Amino acid sequence: AYVVRGTWSTSGINGFLLQNVGNVPVNVTINSTTNATVYLGGTGPAFGYEVRIPSGNSTACEAGLLTGQQQFNPTGNASQKVRICNVFNFTQNRDHLLIDINITIPDNAPTGSKNTTIYFDACDVSSGSCTP
Repeated sequence: AYVVRGTWSTSGINGFLLQNVGNVPVNVTINSTTNATVYLGGTGPAFGYEVRIPSGNSTACEAGLLTGQQQFNPTGNASQKVRICNVFNFTQNRDHLLIDINITIPDNAPTGSKNTTIYFDACDVSSGSCTP
């Protein structure tokens, strides 16, 4: 789905749906191969995300959900991972997250094809080696 001149709160439009269908709680990180300046160019580009818990999944993220609008790789470091959820639950009806993506392309952005990749990583909470 897409929104033209829209907002983050447009009803009926959802981003990525993450579901923990495993049997252990996990920590989840997100990152991208580029930031807004490199990806889009122009004056005032935005390339961001917002994590939400869908209705009925209030305890999907048991120990810390990243809230608010965030920008991908603000320093331009493609390997920078950001933890979006600590202890993502695996219990049925408590195992969903939504990640909305905002891409704002300025009027003066260079023309041509644009590509980036968004990564989601999950790490078993009990492994002790989960780093953002």
